[in-house]
Amino acid sequence: MKPDQIARLLAQAIREGLYAPGSSLIQEDLASRFRVSRSPIREALRMLSAEGLIIMPPGGQGATVRTLTRDELIEIYDLRLLIEPSLAKPIVARGTAAEVDALRRLDDQMAAATEVSAWMRLNFSFHELMYEMAGRPHTSGMVANLLSLSQPYSRHNIDKLGGREQATSEHALMVAAIETRDADELARLITDHLNHARTRLLDSLPPAEESDPLAILRG
Repeated sequence: MKPDQIARLLAQAIREGLYAPGSSLIQEDLASRFRVSRSPIREALRMLSAEGLIIMPPGGQGATVRTLTRDELIEIYDLRLLIEPSLAKPIVARGTAAEVDALRRLDDQMAAATEVSAWMRLNFSFHELMYEMAGRPHTSGMVANLLSLSQPYSRHNIDKLGGREQATSEHALMVAAIETRDADELARLITDHLNHARTRLLDSLPPAEESDPLAILRG
């Protein structure tokens, strides 16, 4: 297995909470799980470190999943609110019928999903596809990275704070806006979608002066 494949699988595991923020990523254990030597594991960890998903000391030993502070989560959502609604116009201008159908299938699968991890995986795929439809790979890549950073915390929003049903229904409205080529409506829906998730998540966190970003993951 190549380092980029290992990196993608580890990133997915981090997004889905299999490796929670603060968790150690031990090269020997990972090499055993992926049935490879430590060399591709080390390279995969370097890739994840470059994306900001993990903290990796020189040499790779002692790598841990990045833990975000309350202020960092606020910054990530502020960035997403700046970037994602701006993609609405190119999405509706460039999106194809096949891509709209693919988005609708993902939303239907989310509505039927019984496991939170499966829902989170589908949610990432939904947003990744929607923003790739804009045809702006650098921007969609930035958004995918921000989503990867925030998704371990978004899981708490979905699993514990009741955000799952609302998010799924909001996705359906986004698909409808793309299908009708209504860029203004899509931008509004994306903004509302992010604000709802941001508010639920931040309201569940302790105040900044008492901030323990792992607290919501221990409950």
